[in-house]
Amino acid sequence: MVTIITGEKDSGKTTFFAYWYNEVRRGSGFYTKKIYEGNRLHGYEVVCLPDKRVLPFITVVQTQRVYESGRIATEQRVADVSVLTDVAVRLRECLEAPDEPVWIDEVGRPELDGRGIDGWIRRILRECTDVRLVVRKELLRRVIGHYGIERFNLVYV
Repeated sequence: MVTIITGEKDSGKTTFFAYWYNEVRRGSGFYTKKIYEGNRLHGYEVVCLPDKRVLPFITVVQTQRVYESGRIATEQRVADVSVLTDVAVRLRECLEAPDEPVWIDEVGRPELDGRGIDGWIRRILRECTDVRLVVRKELLRRVIGHYGIERFNLVYV
């Protein structure tokens, strides 16, 4: 069965996801954790499951800047794509135990464009029996269509 956790941006989807994993303590996968410096978003880390190994992933390199003529540049992010190699190792482990829960946080635009971990998600949806995904509400229909998910449980946070 596929379970999709969805909600608006900053609604607590990943917090719920991590809480649920800590209650179940079964399966493999990952989630992303926001890193703050004071009240400012500094970046994201990937937390691997089940061992909770933390990998620096995305860094915010520029906060909002106002230019002449009323133009504004918003934050820019730099991702360490080598982290995807570690994520792939976790997802490969999921395929070795297809009846255990698979935990995948933040399926988003890269996957919808065929990048990121799109291929792994396709394979896991074919081969694993208990898949838990986090998807932002605005992308929910596109993700369901992209992966051809016909039956799923929906948790709205």
